[in-house]
Amino acid sequence: MGRETGGGRSVVAALIPVMLSLLGPLCRQAGRLAWLAPAAALPAGLGLCWVWKRFGGKNLPQMLEGSFGKWGGKLGELVYLLWGLFLLSVSARRYAGRLLTAASGENARWLYLAAALGFALWLGREDGRVFLRTGRLFFGAVAAALLLAVVLTLPALDWRNLFPPAGSDWTGLPRAALTVLALAGYGVYGLCLPDGERGSRWSWAILGCGGFTLLLAATLGTFGPALAGRMEEPFLLLLEGAAAPGVFWRGEAALAAVLLLADIVLLALLTRGCGALWRGLIPKWRGRGLWLLTAAAFWWAGVRPAEPVGEGVLLWGGLLLGGVVPAFAVLTERGSKTEKGGATSCVKK
Repeated sequence: MGRETGGGRSVVAALIPVMLSLLGPLCRQAGRLAWLAPAAALPAGLGLCWVWKRFGGKNLPQMLEGSFGKWGGKLGELVYLLWGLFLLSVSARRYAGRLLTAASGENARWLYLAAALGFALWLGREDGRVFLRTGRLFFGAVAAALLLAVVLTLPALDWRNLFPPAGSDWTGLPRAALTVLALAGYGVYGLCLPDGERGSRWSWAILGCGGFTLLLAATLGTFGPALAGRMEEPFLLLLEGAAAPGVFWRGEAALAAVLLLADIVLLALLTRGCGALWRGLIPKWRGRGLWLLTAAAFWWAGVRPAEPVGEGVLLWGGLLLGGVVPAFAVLTERGSKTEKGGATSCVKK
């Protein structure tokens, strides 16, 4: 597969639901400057793209074992597998919660989760062709819907919500930039795609930051930092009351329906990543039994307490496993190669 497989688009599509879930926290952290958080995180994000590129054709399990040895790599694979299942559960609950705004009740929740589980297992199979084609199509639909939503909200923007910033906005900007960078905790599972299917990381990182900036500016300009920071899904409410006769009667419901496509891609990406890690841990099983782990993550999404997951857990977990560990793996692998090269030259002498 070459460049047209859509790996980069699939990963960006998978990150869109996570980006939207961060709108409220970012507004609380950086106030009127929240829309600058993606740009502040971009230099570190480009550095992370370079780190991920250093792995070459290796996927995540191969990278861990190549850098930390067999047993150290196995331990790393187990940690990433557990983190992936945790993110899968968090993402599945967020997906079901968005759907419950249209139909309430626990029976509806389990129906939504069961349908998402089936899609995630089907799209997350070892053969990635269906996942990549689906991700490419869903990215186009979701990106068009988000752009349309931003355009429709332009008349309602109040630029006083974006400027001038307060002193607390400046001090909160670094924290907000770290929150954006923690998206790497989800994106790292894109390394479970074959190298030729991952697309250009540099261009997609820039495109993703630009799009995230646009979403933040539209949300802040419409609601202001105080109100947006208290909302659970501020972007969905941008189209509240909007209607297009013959097309849709409730703008927020239509937008939520389209965003479900991105939720499915995210769940499939995490399922596919967990499958690659599971096969790396126990190669002889070839993924048999993985569906039980995936089903357990979806079950936990339905029964766990309603309290939201702490922002600190997702922040520091994403930074550690999405950025620090891969960077350390690159340094370890390069140091090992340098040491071997030096030993070889000494033998030759």
